[in-house]
Amino acid sequence: MALKEEIISTISQPASGIGSPIFDLEESPDGHVTGFVISDSFAMKPQMERQSLVWSALEKGVQPDHLAKVVMLITVTPAENSESF
Repeated sequence: MALKEEIISTISQPASGIGSPIFDLEESPDGHVTGFVISDSFAMKPQMERQSLVWSALEKGVQPDHLAKVVMLITVTPAENSESF
């Protein structure tokens, strides 16, 4: 499974604590992933708490050598995401 799909599958699990996530991820030819994780679950949470939710889920569900290829995951709410465009 490609890393992008592994990230989506892991964060989409109810155990992640991130409800109804939407993903805007890019995977480079060498397998590095960057992009956005969008969820209402991030509302009223500081960025550190948002990142903690994402990385806690990833550390439980993705192999450590695969995690090394995650370049950046930006965590935003749907409202914040629509403001950026």
